[in-house]
Amino acid sequence: MGKSIAARCIDSILMRRRMTPDSAARELCAGHGKTKCDIPRLILFPRKPVLRETDGMQVFEAPGLPGAPAVLYLHGGSYIHPITPFHWLLLDRIARRTGSALCVPDYLKLPAHTHRDSLTAMLSYYSRVARENGARRLVCVGDSAGGGFALTLLLRAKQEGLPLPDQLILLSPWVDVGGGDPAKNRTDVLVHCETVRMFGEAWADGVPLTDPAVSPLYGELTGLPPVELYAGENEVLFDDILLLYRRLVEAGNHAVLHTEKQLGHVYPLFPTPEGFAAGREICRTIGSPQEPIG
Repeated sequence: MGKSIAARCIDSILMRRRMTPDSAARELCAGHGKTKCDIPRLILFPRKPVLRETDGMQVFEAPGLPGAPAVLYLHGGSYIHPITPFHWLLLDRIARRTGSALCVPDYLKLPAHTHRDSLTAMLSYYSRVARENGARRLVCVGDSAGGGFALTLLLRAKQEGLPLPDQLILLSPWVDVGGGDPAKNRTDVLVHCETVRMFGEAWADGVPLTDPAVSPLYGELTGLPPVELYAGENEVLFDDILLLYRRLVEAGNHAVLHTEKQLGHVYPLFPTPEGFAAGREICRTIGSPQEPIG
């Protein structure tokens, strides 16, 4: 079956707004990033999120139904962009379909911050989330840069002896900040190899680009929770994601890879038939409360 009309329309919109090396350079030279973000007014969560500040981060947390899982979501955006309406729409669907509690940190980003202070802050927050949700099933979800950051976070948590989540779901994770396939610049309507590599070098802040602190593809991948991966074959990160899948399996982990031939980066985020289908599968993986959702 070919790509839906809705997906083609989304592709057309995204291609016109895609970052260029020049726009990436301007953002990195700005000296500061957007440090505050808000939930769009038209998105009304079934259980109202509460905004709090912790470790210098803005964090949105919403309660869950009794017996429902807790979801820690790390958003994408090349480690420099804020949470988008597409992220909030997916999170709203997750909250409604699964009854889950939500933990959504707007983690520290470029250009004011790098992986050094951001990972420290996130590890502290993750420790609290794992401790406070010990009685719930805990699922960690991340897309793009947030997917790479989620995997980095769990590798560090494992080193620190912290409890790991019950499930890891990664949507087009950026797991090698120096990677990507330039040949797919023409088919990926959202991501351009040169721009992500520019952001990746800034995020690495002098450490080798293959250091697991910034590129978890090269980390010790044993002993992780079950992993669900989503990737579009048109995206520049596809080969890196495929390699991650293979390495996860070789390391003895349970991993499942979902791919779509004609789709691109983070396709589950977008309001298309393909995106909605992926969203339903993500919700099934997260699980539902022990009590029926009213």
